[in-house]
Amino acid sequence: MTKPVREKALKFGTDTTLIGILSEPPRGTPVIDQPAFVLLNAGLLHRVGAARLYVRVARRLATMGFRAVRFDFSGVGDSDARRDSLAFEESSVLEVQEVMNHLERTKDVRQFVLMGLCSGADVGFNAAQADDRVIGVVQLDAYAYRTLGYYVHQYGKRALQPEVWKTFITIRAGRLLGRRGPGKTVATDEDVVVNPYAREFPPQEDVAKGLRALVDRGVCLLNVFSGGQPFAYNHHGQYRRSFRDLDFKGLLEVDYLGEADHIFSGLGHQQFVLDRVARWMEQFAPASTDGQSI
Repeated sequence: MTKPVREKALKFGTDTTLIGILSEPPRGTPVIDQPAFVLLNAGLLHRVGAARLYVRVARRLATMGFRAVRFDFSGVGDSDARRDSLAFEESSVLEVQEVMNHLERTKDVRQFVLMGLCSGADVGFNAAQADDRVIGVVQLDAYAYRTLGYYVHQYGKRALQPEVWKTFITIRAGRLLGRRGPGKTVATDEDVVVNPYAREFPPQEDVAKGLRALVDRGVCLLNVFSGGQPFAYNHHGQYRRSFRDLDFKGLLEVDYLGEADHIFSGLGHQQFVLDRVARWMEQFAPASTDGQSI
């Protein structure tokens, strides 16, 4: 019978009480002391992750010998709200560092791998640049930028369909002439609905600079993209082409699941992410674990 993963609640933080769950290997299993794995909230989702993905990842890695922590940023889930005026971009990085400080103090862990989805991926990217203890980053739907290939994939097949051109010409002509069809109006800027929670990507050159700093430091990178942000990413190979001038020195691995939604809610897609992360983490496991058993 498989022994259960050992889990316990964590309470830490300097100015704000943060709550998390530490997953450790089953009793009697050797522990891989370096690195520990930290999972980062996506938006308002608390530490279990979208469709409990983070719970599954943490427990899977614990069975491999890794310690894994999933925690709530301040004001999310069970963690207290901050009482200062720091923007989330600043406070989130500080709180990731507080998790690492806690594990370093209580478990003597000095190296970390960060994983996040969407805004959690953004925090992981920023925290990795801010702290040399981070040796790996897993990003699900990271920052993405359109390339020529993006437009080919987006419009190439549609461009061969006559009905698409007919519709385009009809609409375009109507707008130029100010015509409206029966019961229809010409769209204006006021008609466009903007999502107030839309995620903003920083300038591409800023992300390239950050990636170069991580690569120069030897940080390993795993990116998995879904089909859930078609406005930014739509085919295999787009990420590398976005940063074609950057030599990743073999430290970058990228996958694309075009059928998956943005939160990887499908069981098959979650299993892919689970297996992919576990396989990628094997590079941090020594051939024979000399760590103590718990």
